[in-house]
Amino acid sequence: MPIIVGTKRYPDILPQPLYPIALRVSGRVGYAYVFKQYGNNRMICKYYYPYNPKTEGQTRVRNYFAQAVANWQTFDDRTKQFYNEMRYPIIASGYNRYISRYLDDVYMD
Repeated sequence: MPIIVGTKRYPDILPQPLYPIALRVSGRVGYAYVFKQYGNNRMICKYYYPYNPKTEGQTRVRNYFAQAVANWQTFDDRTKQFYNEMRYPIIASGYNRYISRYLDDVYMD
């Protein structure tokens, strides 16, 4: 299985003798490296902390989502069962179906 070890932007991170060990690693290692696999290629990248812009629109959508989850959690079992038994137009869990419909209704306003 080939391993991609750096580019112009990200030079080699680990010394050559450690690559066989790296073939068995998957995911994040501390806050230093991320081991990824795409198809048969494995990559070693530097860890980066994702940027969170916290814009007004993003905050508003997160609040809508939080409200939808809070609503779902207050439903009794009978209401949850109603959403779980629905099958059309898509096959989804009742939770996902309710969240999707709630967000659609909020955006339509």
